[in-house]
Amino acid sequence: MRSLRYGRVAAYLFTLLTVMLGASAFAQDTDNLLPVTEAYKLTADAGTPGVVKLHWTIAQDYYLYRGRMAFKAGNGVTLGQAQLPDGEKHNDPYLGPVETYHHSIDATIPYTVAPGTTTLALSVRYQGCHETDPKICYPPHTEQLNLPIPAAGATPTN
Repeated sequence: MRSLRYGRVAAYLFTLLTVMLGASAFAQDTDNLLPVTEAYKLTADAGTPGVVKLHWTIAQDYYLYRGRMAFKAGNGVTLGQAQLPDGEKHNDPYLGPVETYHHSIDATIPYTVAPGTTTLALSVRYQGCHETDPKICYPPHTEQLNLPIPAAGATPTN
């Protein structure tokens, strides 16, 4: 009876140790992942009247989902339809057919502003993944941008 109890304790300790070592190994693997804003470096420019230009530099072994991009304007700004290039077609095991971007992407969004608006407030949401071990996807990430717009060339709304 006594050896049976020690056997259960030993099995429990072995299982616990295995789980702890496995979690430790996973934590070490994810330590090499880039923070989301380094994996997907976003720059923006509203210097061209009526158009905001966005550029992502995507780190090696990372990608962005085309369909997971969303843009929302702040007060006094109305956005048009975002112009995104076609992505690489991919069959995601969880999302089905998707388009992804590797290396970099350029997008443009036309906009109009209310009279007196000098800053384009823009919320940019995107999601991407790391494609080599450990294969993880970041949660959706939103960046808040406040870009000066050209006063003379901004397209006012009516």
